[in-house]
Amino acid sequence: MRPLLADLKFAVRMLRKAPAFTAIAVLSLALGIGPNTAIFSLVDSLLLQEWGVDDPEAIVEVYSTGRSGGFSFSNYRTFQLVEEHTSDVFEAVAQHSIMTGRVGEGTESEVVLGEMVTGNYFDVMGVQAATGRTFLPEEDATLETHPVVVLSDDYWRSRHGADPGLVGNEIRLNGRPYTVVGIAPAVFRGRITPGIGTDFWVPFSMYPHLIPGKMTQGDLTITGRLRDGITPGQAIAAVETVAAGYDQQLTAENRSAERRSTSPQFRSRMYALVLPSTAW
Repeated sequence: MRPLLADLKFAVRMLRKAPAFTAIAVLSLALGIGPNTAIFSLVDSLLLQEWGVDDPEAIVEVYSTGRSGGFSFSNYRTFQLVEEHTSDVFEAVAQHSIMTGRVGEGTESEVVLGEMVTGNYFDVMGVQAATGRTFLPEEDATLETHPVVVLSDDYWRSRHGADPGLVGNEIRLNGRPYTVVGIAPAVFRGRITPGIGTDFWVPFSMYPHLIPGKMTQGDLTITGRLRDGITPGQAIAAVETVAAGYDQQLTAENRSAERRSTSPQFRSRMYALVLPSTAW
């Protein structure tokens, strides 16, 4: 019963953090599937205009498609393909994924919302820490060797009273001490859900402790930053080339069972580029 109550408290807290998003989500459920396009436009206008990154027009997200043709998150193999073969159009490519973690100990602990990210995540977003620093490349290079965390400004203020001495000290995350290396700027709320801010960020290298098996799950978001002078259309073409090249490697059996559409899609102010979501 206690874990259930904790989860309910966590859900209520998330909804309170984004009352506008909550109202829209409830409204869309009440109206049914038909008006989804109109509802999304309303969400876009209210929640996606400011998300705290440098030069947001240069940010591109890459998605896979499911059997129905709709957007889906990607797996690690997709990230590898994009990272390895699109350096001519992207300065850098990061992957990130939503997670929950339990911060604190015993009855004082609470479930909070976070993102597991590659070491270059903040660089791709063009975000610098307001206090301390973000992740170093080596902190995402080897598994479980760097238990470090960046906290959101909101979490730092609401749970730690904006104590500047917290940076360099530890908090307990899922029962293990993590060193707080920085505090994100207040304007940056993460890339989880429009209107719902991230409480913390940890490097993907810590996934064996936090979420064993994470790299085999297909729930990753891939985000790239365009090189200067590169247009979204050029990025679309580059990703389509990667998709086509991999498609040629599939066996006839896989092609008949797993083939996906690779047509580019447009969502809000961000271009979503599509790769085949095959059984890698």
